Amino acid sequence: MSRLTFSALLLLLPACVGSPPTEAPPQTETSSQALISTSCGGGICVVDPIPKADACPPGRQVGILLPPDSATGCPVAPNPNWNGGPLFPPSVFPPQNSPELHDYCLYTWSGPGAPDMTGLPSMSGLAPADWLDPDCHVVVPLSPHPYEVRAAPQLAAAFGAQVEALQTFPGEVSGEPTKVVVVDSSPDTGFPDPAHGLVEHGFAMGQIIRQLGCASGLCLTQVASQLALGLRQSAIGPVEDSAGGTFGYQSDLAIAILEGYEAAAAASANQNIIINLSVGWDPETGGGAFSGSTWTGITDDNPAHAVYSAINQVVCSGGLVIAAAGNDSGGEAEGPMFPGGWEEKPAPLAGRCSADYGVSAMRTAVTPYQPLLHAVGGVDGRDKPYALSRPGGVPRLVAPAHHAVVGYPSGPSTAYTRTYSGTSVSAAVASAIAGIVWAYQPTAAPADVMQTLYDGGAGLTRGADFWLTGRPNTAQRRLSVCGSVRAACGPSPYCGGTPQCQALPGGRDARPGRIDTSGITATVVDASTAVHPHVRPPCVGIIYSVDSGGPDGGVYCPLRQFYANESVPWVFPQPADHTCPTCALSVYNLYLAISTDAPLTMSEPRLTVTYESGPTKTFELDLGTDLKRGATIKVTGLGFSSSDLADMSKATLDVVVDSKEVDSSTLLIEP
Repeated sequence: MSRLTFSALLLLLPACVGSPPTEAPPQTETSSQALISTSCGGGICVVDPIPKADACPPGRQVGILLPPDSATGCPVAPNPNWNGGPLFPPSVFPPQNSPELHDYCLYTWSGPGAPDMTGLPSMSGLAPADWLDPDCHVVVPLSPHPYEVRAAPQLAAAFGAQVEALQTFPGEVSGEPTKVVVVDSSPDTGFPDPAHGLVEHGFAMGQIIRQLGCASGLCLTQVASQLALGLRQSAIGPVEDSAGGTFGYQSDLAIAILEGYEAAAAASANQNIIINLSVGWDPETGGGAFSGSTWTGITDDNPAHAVYSAINQVVCSGGLVIAAAGNDSGGEAEGPMFPGGWEEKPAPLAGRCSADYGVSAMRTAVTPYQPLLHAVGGVDGRDKPYALSRPGGVPRLVAPAHHAVVGYPSGPSTAYTRTYSGTSVSAAVASAIAGIVWAYQPTAAPADVMQTLYDGGAGLTRGADFWLTGRPNTAQRRLSVCGSVRAACGPSPYCGGTPQCQALPGGRDARPGRIDTSGITATVVDASTAVHPHVRPPCVGIIYSVDSGGPDGGVYCPLRQFYANESVPWVFPQPADHTCPTCALSVYNLYLAISTDAPLTMSEPRLTVTYESGPTKTFELDLGTDLKRGATIKVTGLGFSSSDLADMSKATLDVVVDSKEVDSSTLLIEP
């Protein structure tokens, strides 16, 4: 059964210009608790949590050893087709230095047919199913459309303004630049540049960090990439690709975090290192099955636990971990994705670092806010929440997340990354700023570096949705390069003054303005005949359509994040590859530039807008033209007023993909 999960937006009929169709009469929705189903519009919709058997295939199993087996190592599997051994390479993490990491075992099936689950070993009297858990996928999946190419310089300039980038850094920095390791979709590299890879995502996140961390020839950050997502789908199923892929396992992520940190630490002594995690997974596939600061006993989260232990090792060793809070995935669970959700957990204390991770000397932080890692959420150019923010999933640190574009460092002036929207952009911005601040305060503890970022941010009127347990909630702050450098330069002997910049208050408007579309050939559609209010009844809850009649027989609600065919039902990168990454809405037009990498089959386009002073409204788009890769469509005569657009908090284009899934692309709301 394919996984189709949808968000329940209240789809109320909007007022149109001219003579709008009348609102359809409300229809009653009934639910059956036994079936967990909802009757909507003639189709049957049922709640669908992520099938863990699909997201976590049985051919890879991760376990944690208990005494006495922890002293003897990973047991040999009775079936020789199960290849077993330590998850973390003992040559890199010897047992005497990192005993907790030594307790992890990985078993992979190499035989023909389905894995023989009875051929796995027992451990300390526990049956295989009681100490081993299937490894789960972590996914991070974007050729540009002519409109993207045209818009790139304008979007890049606006992105620089939104993060309040500096053209010149004050003073001189005597120490080495901060090393930032982007653990993502790109092949492994050394410093100072990340690799591109088959999937641009990891490279683009590295370029954001590199560009913000360099000014007037002085680079306060150096960036390398570490491959965690080395799998891609093929006709025979998942295959490894050393050039990078669209997804990986949680255990791959755990290993990449540690190998990336070790490679950076080996480059020079006393090096300040940041691990950037613009990747994640839905809570349904692990990460939340423990209370307090540590896991206890046997859980169903061994692979996620391995990532948690890897992050603890980095933090004990003096590293700083920054993670995306996650984009709204359409799953049942609310709150942040993991590993970003572990901001609620405290950083390990010195005793645990010494006993479990072999680290006896640690820097002492001044700030009381010392989480295991720092999650980052997203805002748009007006400091409004990122359109696909997860319910209950925004931390105290937020950064620009909409329509980010940066230039290539060594390419021509016309070379830019693709357009990205999502919390992975926010995490990359935070990693860049933290790297800059750390260069000015090289002896600071990681938690104090992040407190400087918070102090230098622009205060917003919203509180955090989640934060370090035991600490008081504080207002969200939008991160700023300018503001953080000013905050860092107060006590720093390296600045020689404060930066010549103006940090803007919360609520500023730094959108790019109207994109120049002259010279771009587009199919023109008149809104008077093409735009209609949404007439289907609203759906309630997270739904999956089991109506066999296809999209016309079922009810499709806008999805909060697209799950592509190549990786259903696993987690997407932060951000995902959407059908319309640079679509824009203005008082004059709806401009649709369908990605050249979009799915082959798209239908039922809808425009959904959310107002701050009123309900969400949805319009059906009868475009009279095929939605296909590379298409450019301009819907004219929408008749929105300037006050309408000013009141909009977000807008999305929703399309049914391959007759079964829905992709929501965030729109640029032009001034």
